[in-house]
Amino acid sequence: MGSKYSSNHCQPSIEPRLSTVDLLDEDHIRKTVFIVEIPRGLYVHATSGGSHHVRVGSTKQIVLGPRLPRSYQNRDRTLVFDELPVLTSSLEDLDQRKLKLYFDNTTRVIPWSNLLHNTSILKSTQDGTSHATVAGLLMFGTCPQNHLQSTSIEAAVYQGLHPTSDDLNTPKVLLVPLTLRLTKRSDLWINSC
Repeated sequence: MGSKYSSNHCQPSIEPRLSTVDLLDEDHIRKTVFIVEIPRGLYVHATSGGSHHVRVGSTKQIVLGPRLPRSYQNRDRTLVFDELPVLTSSLEDLDQRKLKLYFDNTTRVIPWSNLLHNTSILKSTQDGTSHATVAGLLMFGTCPQNHLQSTSIEAAVYQGLHPTSDDLNTPKVLLVPLTLRLTKRSDLWINSC
């Protein structure tokens, strides 16, 4: 019932985790308590009527004034797509040689793992495991297509100055990360996984 209520009365809808626990009151009578867990989401939620509320102690208050735009702004910052962890990946999916070349000119005074976390190449999830981020995989992944199926670049080479279908050489789909080299004949050479 609670899940149906929350999905019908909240925009966008939420999916709370519902559970129960039996507790004894002061007279040692067993009481069942419902536990409703609402994980932090990507959005600022409103009621179906468009009101925004915030929990204050055991009550709720309507959010007014500058606090509401600030809520939206704070949520936007928590979701930077490039910094999202790719949950199927790990440090082993990153090319250590490329990472060392990239960071070779810097004096490292912090541990390697901290450096990769601080630069958002790796992110830790709530369970403490480290995963490569979207940007980490795109820049340093050995084969990002194993985790991000849509990581490719379509490239085309045109002869002449005007891009028309008559002047189009065969388009290529390039997988990333890639090493791209254009020759004088405008052939595309790529390295892919």
